[in-house]
Amino acid sequence: MRNYLFLLVFASFFLGSCTAYHDTTSRFNAYFLANEKMKEVETALFSEQKDDFNNVLGVLPLLDSTSTQSQKANLEYCISKASIPIRFHEESKWIDDCYLLIAKSRMYLGDNVNAVNTYKYLNGSSDDPNIRHQALIGLMRAFSATEQYSGVEQVMKEIANDPEPFSLENIPEFYLVAADYYRNTGNLPRAAQYLEKAVPLVKPKFKQARYYFMLGQIYQEAGESGKAFENYQKVLASRPSYDLEFNTSLNSAQVFDP
Repeated sequence: MRNYLFLLVFASFFLGSCTAYHDTTSRFNAYFLANEKMKEVETALFSEQKDDFNNVLGVLPLLDSTSTQSQKANLEYCISKASIPIRFHEESKWIDDCYLLIAKSRMYLGDNVNAVNTYKYLNGSSDDPNIRHQALIGLMRAFSATEQYSGVEQVMKEIANDPEPFSLENIPEFYLVAADYYRNTGNLPRAAQYLEKAVPLVKPKFKQARYYFMLGQIYQEAGESGKAFENYQKVLASRPSYDLEFNTSLNSAQVFDP
């Protein structure tokens, strides 16, 4: 009897240790490295956007192999690292997070078919509502990038009917992807509504500056000079790049009403 109890205790301890090992190894080795690299990639893509200041700027970087070519090696690194827990640490609770990184990397590389399939898989299989919501946001962006706008609308309906509320982390991303969709489909008033909600939640300030400029453009185009001027002034207070500051000054002069 004692031997039997000892075996039970040992087995429980061993299995618990294995799970902890898989979780720790997945998170602090492979997933952590892939996630940090993804942050670098997204910052670079945001900064490298080629803007036409005569038109309303894009909310998010373009998703095609040409626009993301400079980050191809880094994105392949993300896929390589995020694949390790999936292959060798199946018991880890970070598996779904790794799948998300892989899907996002595929999307940035222009491989939308595999990205969409992975997002759909996570939305249907994950027990974590945050993961499911991130997958749905990813689906919206992937569909919008390939002009599958009916797919975007379908996903937005699913989100609206989801009983689980979005986390504080996912809300601003949803607002930005929705604003990007409406901007790309020419519905600038709706794009402005989502941008207004997103901007206070966005960090750092240089990103805020871009979105304030977009709001200024949209309101200027709609003939709402007061709102346009107000947003242009917010750009100047948000540490904009030289190009953004220069074009903000030009536009501010056009809508200024003493």
